[in-house]
Amino acid sequence: MSGDLDAMTCALWGRGAAPQNALGLLFALVNLLVHVPFTDLPVLRDYELGKLRQRYDYVIVGGGSAGCVLANRLSADPTVTVLLLEAGGLETASRQIPGTVGFNLGGHDDWDYRSVPQRHAALSFRQRRLPLPRGKVLGGSSVINFLLYMRGHPHDFDRWQHDYGATGWAYEDVLPHFKDIEDFRAETADGEYHGTTGEVPVDYANTSTRLTRVYLEACNEAGYPYVDYNGPTQQGCSRVQANVAAGSAQVTKVNFKGKRAVGVTFTRYGQPQTVSAKREVILSAGTIGSTQLLLLSGIGPAEDLERLQIPVVADLPVGCGLQDHVNLQMAVPVSTDVEAGIPPFTLDDIQQYDGNRTGTISIPASTELVQFLHTDYATDPDIADIELAPVSTSPASELFRTSLLELGILPEAYDSFLGPKDGQPGFRTVVILNRPKSRGYLSLRSRDPNQHPDIDPRILEHPDDIKAAAQGMLRLACSTHKCTGSSALPAVRRSRNSLLFFWQFTARQLHFTNPARYSGKLYKEQFLPFSAA
Repeated sequence: MSGDLDAMTCALWGRGAAPQNALGLLFALVNLLVHVPFTDLPVLRDYELGKLRQRYDYVIVGGGSAGCVLANRLSADPTVTVLLLEAGGLETASRQIPGTVGFNLGGHDDWDYRSVPQRHAALSFRQRRLPLPRGKVLGGSSVINFLLYMRGHPHDFDRWQHDYGATGWAYEDVLPHFKDIEDFRAETADGEYHGTTGEVPVDYANTSTRLTRVYLEACNEAGYPYVDYNGPTQQGCSRVQANVAAGSAQVTKVNFKGKRAVGVTFTRYGQPQTVSAKREVILSAGTIGSTQLLLLSGIGPAEDLERLQIPVVADLPVGCGLQDHVNLQMAVPVSTDVEAGIPPFTLDDIQQYDGNRTGTISIPASTELVQFLHTDYATDPDIADIELAPVSTSPASELFRTSLLELGILPEAYDSFLGPKDGQPGFRTVVILNRPKSRGYLSLRSRDPNQHPDIDPRILEHPDDIKAAAQGMLRLACSTHKCTGSSALPAVRRSRNSLLFFWQFTARQLHFTNPARYSGKLYKEQFLPFSAA
């Protein structure tokens, strides 16, 4: 990095109240025992307000994966000045341990969004409001998204260009950029689809359980090939690829001169500050953060903005078309000799990982495999609309139970669907609806940037989503029966109506998209330069 990069963040190591439960105590211990080096990160200067410049070439809002890579690339030019604004701080050590990332959602580096009550799903959550974890930390939501690395399907990128005029966003256009930021470390890397010199480390976990071998054998017998899902095709089964390796400056408004973005207003420790951008303002604050910021800045449905007395810069459907992957989780009892279900982590496991980055704690979110398949409701039979992900966490894991209860799941729902069955060993599995047809929205409650917006993903509102999810669960029942001798859905064999029980455990999958969507036609006619990443 040879350019001038200023980063406004706030390191939060050790801050906050003392841990109140076993979950908090474990992560406090992890933070003490595991020494995660930050030598690979660029040295970021955490400036006091008085030392900030009044103007930068580029102002980047949001220090997630996109924002950090953009800041690094832009500042490589020694003549360029870049300001990266991030509301959160540095991640704690427990966030970098693959095996624990599924247990520590929430906390000071999560925005703690909640959906509005859902009409068609989320019966197992308090007030039928779904938790919507989003990263408030340097690294963004990638820090809390289980370290799994999975690109979008090529068809989706091609459709953006073909259907919506997003020129330059076809898969052949974005693939070089995926490769450019990727440091794929597996020896089997296909150079046509993977890069090895970028900023984002990607590899397979160096430890696997017997479940991996048995499940892969079952998939092969069922006719599902082994694939690189970030390669030429996605349908099939694969070990997961993971983002692993052996600020308190919150923007409140984009400032416009006419319809041209000229800077941003942000607060740090309660003090307002304005900074100008000579070239571009780049929004990379995530699906929710960028959308909320656009609305607060006057870009959105005019009627909604005028109701809140926000001056309208551009009347556009910002906030509409919200999508998210849907997941249904359940426990799978094992009636054969398959050794499934990682037992609770011990101090020895933590010390082993600290010593050589191996052991079951090195498996990201205890997720070893993914399987992609299509249902009868897929828009294209060549494009998978269902993802099955067996998870090695034991149903008897008290740590997992505690973490989900803290997110708002009702105890009786957890015990019914994810708890151990009659004392049998087992594992968990997730059915993910990858191409939902339901669409939701995001809207402002007020002009206060600190008040969370109303977020309604409208999970399972489209009838085809329910049908596809049901078929996915039936496929899961067949797959688990092949590899374990038992079924995740024993009641399904008796009554199709029993599937309705499983809607009670419907959740969302951390993969929001679309309410600040790009349209080439709208961009050219109504926006003047600022960028959304």
